[in-house]
Amino acid sequence: MSIITRLSRTGKYEKIEFVLKLVDRILAGDDIFDDRVLLMDTIEEMYRILRQLALNSKDENLLTAFEKMAILRHSLQRENVFDRKTLSDIKPVLLNTLKERSGSL
Repeated sequence: MSIITRLSRTGKYEKIEFVLKLVDRILAGDDIFDDRVLLMDTIEEMYRILRQLALNSKDENLLTAFEKMAILRHSLQRENVFDRKTLSDIKPVLLNTLKERSGSL
């Protein structure tokens, strides 16, 4: 079973945790992301996950994370520029969503 199929069956917070793990690996300078195509595919997948979560959501954190990911995706695709700052800005926003979840339990 592919990772995408498994993710489609998981909940909102598991998807956020998955995106956070990818963000951490990219920011840590994982050698696997030296491959430009793989980096672009990973950014695209994170964009799709956040887009799915942001649609019809009233969660400001998710909307902000999606907006920042859209900017990052655009700069990578159109301008061929990878902005680490934009990616690093996404992490605390998603962590706030997880923190709000744990606060409401």
